[in-house]
Amino acid sequence: MRTDAIIAAAGKGQRMGGKVKKQFISLNGIPLLVYTLRAFEGFDGIGHVYLVLDEGDFDYCQGEIIQKYGITKVVQLVAGGEHRQDSVWNGLKAMEGRCDVAIVHDGARPFVSHAIIKRLMAAMKDVQAAVTGVPARDTIKRVDERGEVLDTLRRDTLFHIQTPQGFRYDVIKEAYERAFREGIRGTDDAYLVERMGIQVKVIEGSPFNIKITSPEDISLAHCILEVGKFDWRESQWPVR
Repeated sequence: MRTDAIIAAAGKGQRMGGKVKKQFISLNGIPLLVYTLRAFEGFDGIGHVYLVLDEGDFDYCQGEIIQKYGITKVVQLVAGGEHRQDSVWNGLKAMEGRCDVAIVHDGARPFVSHAIIKRLMAAMKDVQAAVTGVPARDTIKRVDERGEVLDTLRRDTLFHIQTPQGFRYDVIKEAYERAFREGIRGTDDAYLVERMGIQVKVIEGSPFNIKITSPEDISLAHCILEVGKFDWRESQWPVR
């Protein structure tokens, strides 16, 4: 099966603050987005990458990310939309007819490993949709609008869902088309597939596979780099 990837990196990063968008923030002298792209660049099972950006970032990304760091699998820069769902949809339309499986990943998750991608692609041989995730470690309580506890959920059935997420192309395309027709906004891509009654498989992610959304996450990312001695050329770190 031909597998291509969409990297969603069109976010404004409003929670981050500052003048530099989070996907371009420097981690040890390297833009955050480079770490993400290199994971897919070095994985043989991925054919092409469709990088979704704010259209105003095209020239910067072409020169300072793709050319400077030798990224060869990005075959198209795709203009993002108002919301993440719009941006991923633009990526799906750009890759139409070119792959059997679409992998969607957040550009702001720089520590995705080849081990995670490999597990996801292995699962996609047998299912129509799969996501990565890690079991919930904390107690999760459901609360009302006043902040008062309604009930406590069973932790052993809860997962923190991450990206990458994988889908048969025709399935995710139909899920998006149906969502737009019905005015549905999903919290992730898999939710749109779940609405169609299609089973989604959860495979092992990694607690290191964090999404950078706030200044605190940048501090955590630097800790991961320092303690883990992360090298963006090393394909197998972190495994768990």
